[in-house]
Amino acid sequence: MAVELLTTSAGAILYDSTRVGKPSDEIFTQDYWAARKTITARAGGRGGVLFLRDDQHHWVLRHYRRGGLVAKLIEDLYFWTGAERTRAFREWRLLYLLCQQGLPVPAPVATRYLRRHFWYRADLIT
Repeated sequence: MAVELLTTSAGAILYDSTRVGKPSDEIFTQDYWAARKTITARAGGRGGVLFLRDDQHHWVLRHYRRGGLVAKLIEDLYFWTGAERTRAFREWRLLYLLCQQGLPVPAPVATRYLRRHFWYRADLIT
């Protein structure tokens, strides 16, 4: 596993360069995967997830969404307190650490945040 950080015009992408080449923001969108006909299933829950499969990969894409009463007001926005404190980066790094220890968790592929003023949105691919 090799951790890389890519700064984008709207945020950043944290990724494992042994699992994915230099990623772009579009790999975190449903349209990107739908155009390639790689969405094999969808699962419900708060925001739902997409199961992706092609000749080389079997991944899951999840967009971070809020739950509870707050979700009625701000569906997928989180208050910005720094890149390393985003939910996406914290979860990615935890999964990375657990994988390194040989525990049975999904391998982190890439995660990103998109920042706008005091808020951010995020996505995770495992």
